[in-house]
Amino acid sequence: MRSFKKVWSEFANPKTGYLERAQFAKFFSVRPVGFLGCSLVVNFLFQRLNGVFEVRIYPMEYNVRNILSVCQDPLDKRAWRSRVVEGVDLTKLEQIVDGIDFTEIRKRRALYSHLYHEASISHEHGLGMSFSDMLTLLAHHKLILDAEALV
Repeated sequence: MRSFKKVWSEFANPKTGYLERAQFAKFFSVRPVGFLGCSLVVNFLFQRLNGVFEVRIYPMEYNVRNILSVCQDPLDKRAWRSRVVEGVDLTKLEQIVDGIDFTEIRKRRALYSHLYHEASISHEHGLGMSFSDMLTLLAHHKLILDAEALV
């Protein structure tokens, strides 16, 4: 909850306390990241919320910074490795990318898209979205199971 409040305070209008529609993408923090120092272009999307309110499309282990730290090749080994480009071991990179569960990523992306769309259409025109409305939206999609909620 503290994390949610902190992220909210960074992006909400300080005068009204509402998150304006133009800030939704920043709040959900879509940050495409490009080149990994090689010819492979990978777009990993990051999100600033964590814990139960996490809406990342890719899990943190597939964060570009984390992948690069795993794929870094020590300088002394570059001479005999041909699959190292700008310090990135492409064999390790390939193994990590092959390990991504794209079925799970599609589900996570669908959830992200649904949340963004719902926030976009349910905001109060001229104000934005209130703290409690966004919290309810996230809780509904992340914590509450619809099939069990109405039983």
